[in-house]
Amino acid sequence: MITTSSMTGVVSYLPHITTPNIFEPVSIGSALNDIRTCRYADVIDALPNPTLYPKEYKAAKKNLPSWAFNGTFNGKIENNSFTKSSGYFCIDIDNLKQADLLTNKEILVNQPCVTAVWLSPSKQGLKALIRIDDDLIDCDKVFKDVYFQIEPAMAELGITIDKACK
Repeated sequence: MITTSSMTGVVSYLPHITTPNIFEPVSIGSALNDIRTCRYADVIDALPNPTLYPKEYKAAKKNLPSWAFNGTFNGKIENNSFTKSSGYFCIDIDNLKQADLLTNKEILVNQPCVTAVWLSPSKQGLKALIRIDDDLIDCDKVFKDVYFQIEPAMAELGITIDKACK
């Protein structure tokens, strides 16, 4: 489930996660459209199998384009250079079996605060955007505070989010 028609906000696009100083602001709709239309499918499909070749997969994944969905930054994508919230909090759910992918996705799409859900590049996890107040997050400390509110709420639903989200 990815809908872009009513979504506003600006996120940061990185051609490669290994170069956090090279990024550009893009609309949330543009970012989600790239995901919805599988713009980078050829690059993702070329990744090594994460189950058979976990080290190779992890190294290759760093060459994928990515988005910092939580907002915009100044100079470099890092916690202390955060400038403005997009109004969304991105969660990551890893290492799911096929049946759990479907169950978790169904749970997420039925939450009113979840505005988008998609399959992760490994095809063994999900990513989801949770709508938050645009003015809520203004620094890394508040970002972590929001994580510590979202994490137990997701746990109550039976969903374990990646701690790297904080």
